[in-house]
Amino acid sequence: MIRQSFIGTALLIIVGWFLIVWDSPPESFMRDSKTSVVQEIQVEGYMASITSQRFSVTGEQLFLITSPKMQLFEGDSRLELTQPRFFSLPEGPNNKGKGIAFLADFGTLSGTGDRLSLLGNVKAVITGTEQEKTLTAASLEYQLTEMIVSTEESFILKTAQSSVTGKGLVGDLNKDLFTLKSKVRGVHDAI
Repeated sequence: MIRQSFIGTALLIIVGWFLIVWDSPPESFMRDSKTSVVQEIQVEGYMASITSQRFSVTGEQLFLITSPKMQLFEGDSRLELTQPRFFSLPEGPNNKGKGIAFLADFGTLSGTGDRLSLLGNVKAVITGTEQEKTLTAASLEYQLTEMIVSTEESFILKTAQSSVTGKGLVGDLNKDLFTLKSKVRGVHDAI
Protein backbone atom coordinates (compact mmCIF):
# COMPACT_ATOMS: atom_id res chain seq x y z
CA MET A 1 0.00 0.00 0.00
CA ILE A 2 2.81 2.43 0.79
CA ARG A 3 4.42 1.68 -2.52
CA GLN A 4 1.19 2.33 -4.43
CA SER A 5 0.61 5.67 -2.66
CA PHE A 6 4.24 6.75 -3.40
CA ILE A 7 3.79 5.92 -7.10
CA GLY A 8 0.43 7.74 -7.14
CA THR A 9 1.91 10.85 -5.50
CA ALA A 10 4.87 10.88 -7.92
CA LEU A 11 2.46 10.50 -10.85
CA LEU A 12 0.32 13.42 -9.59
CA ILE A 13 3.44 15.63 -9.22
CA ILE A 14 4.62 14.80 -12.75
CA VAL A 15 1.18 15.41 -14.29
CA GLY A 16 0.81 18.67 -12.31
CA TRP A 17 4.25 19.91 -13.45
CA PHE A 18 3.37 18.98 -17.09
CA LEU A 19 0.08 20.90 -16.93
CA ILE A 20 1.81 23.99 -15.45
CA VAL A 21 4.48 23.96 -18.18
CA TRP A 22 1.89 23.25 -20.89
CA ASP A 23 -0.33 26.10 -19.80
CA SER A 24 2.52 28.66 -19.29
CA PRO A 25 3.16 31.31 -21.95
CA PRO A 26 6.43 30.94 -23.93
CA GLU A 27 7.73 34.26 -22.57
CA SER A 28 8.09 32.75 -19.10
CA PHE A 29 10.87 30.47 -20.39
CA MET A 30 12.83 33.22 -22.14
CA ARG A 31 15.58 35.35 -20.61
CA ASP A 32 14.65 38.72 -19.25
CA SER A 33 15.23 41.17 -22.11
CA LYS A 34 16.22 43.91 -19.66
CA THR A 35 19.49 42.22 -18.77
CA SER A 36 22.37 43.78 -20.59
CA VAL A 37 24.77 41.61 -22.47
CA VAL A 38 28.34 42.85 -22.49
CA GLN A 39 29.27 43.57 -26.06
CA GLU A 40 32.78 42.73 -27.09
CA ILE A 41 34.78 45.58 -28.52
CA GLN A 42 35.43 44.91 -32.17
CA VAL A 43 38.67 45.90 -33.82
CA GLU A 44 37.82 48.32 -36.62
CA GLY A 45 41.29 48.74 -38.04
CA TYR A 46 44.65 47.07 -37.74
CA MET A 47 48.02 48.16 -39.10
CA ALA A 48 51.49 46.69 -38.88
CA SER A 49 54.80 48.57 -38.92
CA ILE A 50 53.33 52.07 -38.82
CA THR A 51 54.98 55.47 -38.77
CA SER A 52 52.73 58.44 -38.17
CA GLN A 53 53.34 62.17 -37.90
CA ARG A 54 51.10 64.95 -36.68
CA PHE A 55 51.51 68.56 -37.77
CA SER A 56 50.28 71.86 -36.34
CA VAL A 57 48.03 74.25 -38.27
CA THR A 58 51.17 76.19 -39.24
CA GLY A 59 52.79 73.05 -40.66
CA GLU A 60 55.30 72.36 -37.89
CA GLN A 61 55.79 68.73 -36.89
CA LEU A 62 54.30 68.09 -33.43
CA PHE A 63 55.26 64.44 -33.01
CA LEU A 64 56.43 61.29 -34.74
CA ILE A 65 55.28 57.87 -33.58
CA THR A 66 56.24 54.39 -34.76
CA SER A 67 54.87 51.02 -33.73
CA PRO A 68 55.02 47.46 -35.04
CA LYS A 69 51.26 47.08 -34.40
CA MET A 70 48.36 49.53 -34.10
CA GLN A 71 44.67 48.85 -33.47
CA LEU A 72 41.68 51.17 -33.81
CA PHE A 73 38.51 49.98 -32.05
CA GLU A 74 34.97 50.30 -33.36
CA GLY A 75 33.13 53.24 -31.81
CA ASP A 76 36.30 54.49 -30.12
CA SER A 77 38.70 57.03 -31.55
CA ARG A 78 41.75 56.03 -29.53
CA LEU A 79 44.66 54.07 -30.97
CA GLU A 80 46.27 51.18 -29.12
CA LEU A 81 49.95 50.73 -29.92
CA THR A 82 52.34 47.88 -29.26
CA GLN A 83 55.94 48.83 -28.45
CA PRO A 84 55.44 52.50 -29.39
CA ARG A 85 58.36 54.82 -30.05
CA PHE A 86 57.28 58.44 -29.67
CA PHE A 87 59.19 61.68 -30.31
CA SER A 88 57.58 65.05 -29.58
CA LEU A 89 58.73 68.33 -31.09
CA PRO A 90 56.59 71.06 -29.50
CA GLU A 91 55.86 74.15 -31.55
CA GLY A 92 56.45 77.76 -30.59
CA PRO A 93 59.48 80.05 -30.18
CA ASN A 94 59.79 79.25 -26.44
CA ASN A 95 60.07 75.53 -27.14
CA LYS A 96 62.98 75.51 -29.59
CA GLY A 97 65.25 72.57 -28.81
CA LYS A 98 62.81 71.10 -26.29
CA GLY A 99 61.60 67.61 -26.87
CA ILE A 100 60.71 64.30 -25.31
CA ALA A 101 61.11 60.76 -26.57
CA PHE A 102 59.31 57.72 -25.17
CA LEU A 103 59.78 53.95 -25.37
CA ALA A 104 57.25 51.55 -23.84
CA ASP A 105 55.67 48.10 -24.15
CA PHE A 106 52.14 49.43 -24.81
CA GLY A 107 50.58 52.81 -25.49
CA THR A 108 47.26 54.50 -26.13
CA LEU A 109 46.95 57.73 -28.11
CA SER A 110 43.70 59.63 -27.66
CA GLY A 111 41.61 60.32 -30.75
CA THR A 112 42.37 64.02 -30.53
CA GLY A 113 46.08 63.27 -30.30
CA ASP A 114 46.59 65.37 -27.18
CA ARG A 115 47.13 62.59 -24.61
CA LEU A 116 49.49 59.64 -24.71
CA SER A 117 49.22 56.88 -22.08
CA LEU A 118 52.16 54.49 -21.84
CA LEU A 119 52.40 51.23 -19.93
CA GLY A 120 55.18 48.74 -19.24
CA ASN A 121 58.90 49.55 -19.02
CA VAL A 122 58.38 53.20 -19.94
CA LYS A 123 61.49 55.25 -20.61
CA ALA A 124 61.41 58.97 -21.40
CA VAL A 125 64.34 61.12 -22.50
CA ILE A 126 63.73 64.83 -21.95
CA THR A 127 65.89 67.30 -23.90
CA GLY A 128 66.10 71.07 -24.30
CA THR A 129 66.16 71.76 -20.56
CA GLU A 130 69.15 72.69 -18.38
CA GLN A 131 70.21 69.06 -18.30
CA GLU A 132 69.01 66.09 -20.31
CA LYS A 133 66.84 63.91 -18.09
CA THR A 134 65.89 60.24 -18.27
CA LEU A 135 62.65 59.19 -16.60
CA THR A 136 61.68 55.54 -16.14
CA ALA A 137 58.43 54.18 -14.67
CA ALA A 138 55.90 51.38 -15.07
CA SER A 139 53.37 53.81 -16.58
CA LEU A 140 53.30 57.44 -17.74
CA GLU A 141 50.78 59.94 -19.07
CA TYR A 142 51.87 62.71 -21.44
CA GLN A 143 49.72 65.71 -22.37
CA LEU A 144 51.12 66.98 -25.65
CA THR A 145 49.66 70.48 -25.77
CA GLU A 146 50.59 71.34 -22.16
CA MET A 147 53.86 69.36 -22.26
CA ILE A 148 53.08 67.69 -18.92
CA VAL A 149 54.31 64.21 -18.03
CA SER A 150 52.89 62.41 -14.98
CA THR A 151 52.81 59.09 -13.18
CA GLU A 152 51.31 57.73 -9.96
CA GLU A 153 53.74 54.79 -9.99
CA SER A 154 57.31 54.49 -8.71
CA PHE A 155 59.80 56.34 -10.89
CA ILE A 156 63.50 57.04 -11.40
CA LEU A 157 64.57 60.47 -12.69
CA LYS A 158 68.22 60.72 -13.70
CA THR A 159 70.49 63.49 -14.94
CA ALA A 160 74.24 63.42 -15.52
CA GLN A 161 74.86 64.38 -11.87
CA SER A 162 71.84 63.14 -9.93
CA SER A 163 69.34 60.36 -9.48
CA VAL A 164 65.95 60.74 -7.77
CA THR A 165 63.48 57.95 -6.97
CA GLY A 166 59.99 58.20 -5.57
CA LYS A 167 56.31 57.47 -6.08
CA GLY A 168 54.18 59.91 -8.07
CA LEU A 169 55.51 62.70 -10.27
CA VAL A 170 54.20 65.59 -12.36
CA GLY A 171 56.63 67.30 -14.70
CA ASP A 172 55.89 70.56 -16.52
CA LEU A 173 58.41 70.55 -19.38
CA ASN A 174 57.57 74.15 -20.34
CA LYS A 175 58.84 75.39 -16.97
CA ASP A 176 61.35 72.57 -16.38
CA LEU A 177 59.56 72.02 -13.05
CA PHE A 178 59.03 68.59 -11.51
CA THR A 179 56.73 67.94 -8.54
CA LEU A 180 57.62 64.77 -6.63
CA LYS A 181 54.80 63.33 -4.53
CA SER A 182 56.06 60.74 -2.04
CA LYS A 183 58.83 58.36 -0.95
CA VAL A 184 61.44 60.64 -2.51
CA ARG A 185 65.11 59.72 -2.29
CA GLY A 186 67.88 61.47 -4.15
CA VAL A 187 71.59 61.15 -4.79
CA HIS A 188 73.62 64.09 -6.15
CA ASP A 189 77.16 63.67 -7.41
CA ALA A 190 79.02 66.96 -7.00
CA ILE A 191 81.78 67.03 -9.60
